[in-house]
Amino acid sequence: ISCTDILLSGTNTSGIYTIYPRFYNSSFPVFCDMDTDGGGWTVIQRRINGSIKFFRPWKDYKEGFGDLEGEFWLGLDSIHALTRSFGSTLLRIQVESFEGQWHIAQYDGFKVANESENYRMTTGRFTYGSNVPDSFSYHDGANFSTFDRDNDGDEDVNCGKKSRGGWWYKGGMPGKNKCGLSNPNGLYHLGAYEGEENGIYWYFWRSDYLYSFRKVVMMVRP
Repeated sequence: ISCTDILLSGTNTSGIYTIYPRFYNSSFPVFCDMDTDGGGWTVIQRRINGSIKFFRPWKDYKEGFGDLEGEFWLGLDSIHALTRSFGSTLLRIQVESFEGQWHIAQYDGFKVANESENYRMTTGRFTYGSNVPDSFSYHDGANFSTFDRDNDGDEDVNCGKKSRGGWWYKGGMPGKNKCGLSNPNGLYHLGAYEGEENGIYWYFWRSDYLYSFRKVVMMVRP
């Protein structure tokens, strides 16, 4: 049972529901978005106000943290279970600036492997980008990294520590920032900031690592 199944059963109110993914031996609560683009989405990440700390260890990203009604990360085990149960997964990432502008990016075929494979991620095919270039496909094939589990593929940098978050960082980029083009789980700065590139950036929107966005929501459905 997924958020999509719940929607198809006639329940069209966004909120917290218990789901039972196929091939998974337990259930867990999720926030189902029944309003966006036809509904049936399972929200896997939400940043809205900086109330929850996202600079956390591997264990927290594995299990999930935060408040399903507010800011949270669903958990890598749960995200893996969802993408496995869906077969083919559509990922939608919504980013909002402090000026109130929205950007939407969608990827068809998003997958996350299990922990034994360091939650290696497949972005899938970039299918929609609302006039902003893609900042996620660069991370295709990356393993998940946190400050205490460095899987970014670059011996010269610990991207989880440098970028102050957990993400599918992909080391080896030229220039000052060596960790990728997106950082939805970075530090919650209030727009433009200075210093280390560790905010919530989506590089190709502004071609700027030193602008941190106000809101990010990631959601999936079959």
